[in-house]
Amino acid sequence: MKRFVTSLFLWWTLLSLPEIENVVKGEEKQENPAQESAYVRSIRSVNPVPVCPSVLEPTYPRDCEEIQLTSASRLPSGIYEIQPFGSTSPFNVYCDFDIDNGGWTVIQRRVDGSVDFNRGWSDYKDGFGCLQSEFWLGNEKIVALTRQREYQLRIELTAKEGRPAHAKYSYFRLGDENAHYRLFLGTYSGNSGGQDSLDHHREMMFTTTDADHDDASERNCANTHGGGWWFGNCDHSNLNGNYGVDDEAGIEWYYHPGGSYDLKFSEMKIRAISVHSSNN
Repeated sequence: MKRFVTSLFLWWTLLSLPEIENVVKGEEKQENPAQESAYVRSIRSVNPVPVCPSVLEPTYPRDCEEIQLTSASRLPSGIYEIQPFGSTSPFNVYCDFDIDNGGWTVIQRRVDGSVDFNRGWSDYKDGFGCLQSEFWLGNEKIVALTRQREYQLRIELTAKEGRPAHAKYSYFRLGDENAHYRLFLGTYSGNSGGQDSLDHHREMMFTTTDADHDDASERNCANTHGGGWWFGNCDHSNLNGNYGVDDEAGIEWYYHPGGSYDLKFSEMKIRAISVHSSNN
């Protein structure tokens, strides 16, 4: 009799195992959704991580070319507000909508000597002068512009007797401040001389009176040649030199047809490499 009861108990246990397993699995299945929901709820309860301001999409045009392309009518050259991609706030620039199909963002101009260009690193970093006359836009702003897409550079030069010339570069970019705003240039074209006066300065770092990054071992070229520039040892060009000075401390374009220092006007401007292909 005892053997029969034991066998019956074992038989009942074997029959019950699938049900017991399902119960256990069911309990586990009930726990997982609860745990997952709690986890999801915990994530949703946390405030979202704020987007870094440096990567916010700009609410203003990115440059003067974008202003021109999005306008329904022809715009006059002048001061406009832009915000390059990655910039935390907009700033004013001078746009040239007239020369070489327009769309140029002006980064430098010399016209009458009204602004002192013998300045230190922080001034050249942030920019100075007056957009209607003489100014340097600022290295940080130029970096912000040229890192958002590829740009070309055009330089306007006017001799003292009034004869115009220009130099154009198929590519232009500045490295960031850690790279001391190193200059990167593409191919030269134009009528500013038989040779390229900016070629000597390719991949040179920016130097000012208080920050010496030039290749001259015994002097700071900014102190002897004036202004802030991408000096090598020292220069074949310096459009930020002393206005009206006819020697190495003056505004210089070495291969200019009228002479190295025969300049009363200079303007540097950039435009994205795009459908524009004029060789003017």
